[in-house]
Amino acid sequence: MCASTGPYKVLFEKDRYSLPVRTVECDDCKLTFSQPMPTEHFLNKFYSSGIYRGLDWGIVRVNEKVVKEFGAVQRARIHVDFIKHFLSQLSSPKKNIHSILDIGSSEGSFLTLFKQEFPGTSLYAVEPGKHFRYLHEKDFTKIYNNIDNIESDKKFDVITLWHVLEHVRDPIPFLQTIAKHLHSDGYLIFEVPSVSRYFGMSPIHIDHVIHLNKITAQKMLDLAGFDITFYSEDNSFLMDKLYGMKIVARLR
Repeated sequence: MCASTGPYKVLFEKDRYSLPVRTVECDDCKLTFSQPMPTEHFLNKFYSSGIYRGLDWGIVRVNEKVVKEFGAVQRARIHVDFIKHFLSQLSSPKKNIHSILDIGSSEGSFLTLFKQEFPGTSLYAVEPGKHFRYLHEKDFTKIYNNIDNIESDKKFDVITLWHVLEHVRDPIPFLQTIAKHLHSDGYLIFEVPSVSRYFGMSPIHIDHVIHLNKITAQKMLDLAGFDITFYSEDNSFLMDKLYGMKIVARLR
């Protein structure tokens, strides 16, 4: 994030699966990340395969039974209720959300529930994993394999990332791309683990390549042209009640 070439402080030499994943912290900007960083080719293959959920959930194919068992709908409800709460607290509440883009939509529970609470909203998704998106993709306005596939002039009222940013190896250009697709009065809303809340090895695993807290998230958003307008570690708002933080940002 600060272009430092190290040396870095080594926090962990292995991840929670005992895979040889080294996690380090930069002395200058305090960003925590995997080093060496996995290649884009590896991550694309990893997330589009069954290995991803196989490691995290112990399953390969997502079906209705798995969605129910692993609480995807319950997690979606937390996110939707948070957005409703946030919008209701604005001095000039946003009356209509015409379009929403969910990046990392998985099996689609969030967008499906969002449509119930905000009828008339056009639903867009980014999801490279064909194993997970098939359940609800017919209900979306459009689904993209990659954020770079979104039409250059396409903009959205709300863009969401639920535990996605920690998986992105080059997050500043990623956030800059998001900025191009957000309306000037729109909101970027996301949840990620906060490294400030970590204890033990549980949040350290191969698919988490960066680890943020409020300070480093603000620095990263600033570099991409965003300001934080809301921040919370209140568990009533969080999917990840052990480590999570929720952030709402707007274009500067």
